[in-house]
Amino acid sequence: MKRTILISLLVVCASYCHGISLEKFFLDTDRFLQTYVTDGEVDYKKIRKQTAEIQQLYQDIGKISLENKSRDEIKAFYLNAYNIIVIHETLFNKKHKKLLKSGKFFKEVRHNINGQDLTLEKLERKYLLLKFRDPRIYFYLGHSTRGKSQFQEFAISPQKIQEQLESLSIRG
Repeated sequence: MKRTILISLLVVCASYCHGISLEKFFLDTDRFLQTYVTDGEVDYKKIRKQTAEIQQLYQDIGKISLENKSRDEIKAFYLNAYNIIVIHETLFNKKHKKLLKSGKFFKEVRHNINGQDLTLEKLERKYLLLKFRDPRIYFYLGHSTRGKSQFQEFAISPQKIQEQLESLSIRG
């Protein structure tokens, strides 16, 4: 009996310790964005009725391991994580409007991303812009010439990342 319990605990720990599947994260993020984003606008009212999805995605961002992942998988993860964090914080951080006005939303609010304690600014600069040196990332993160952030209705996929970023930079 003790042996069965020990084996069960080891199986549960092994699945938790290995984190969340990156492929599952991409699929869940894609499904979430297709459900709640239309024409670049997030339907926050609809999300508020079903907060479990965004809460789970936000938690998964901290558990995902990028060890032995390709450059495109890592880039796609960070881009998707960035948008999920912005949506999550807009919903659950009661001070988000005040923080946005003061610039602290991106510079001071910390998040668990891939097991690291990071701000959105650090994620953007160090883990996306400096690491990948891809100017199309600016368009994905909402730095377009339209003057306002627009969310994509899909998750960035490692298999399609080049064409997805290219189409976004053309639209921007």
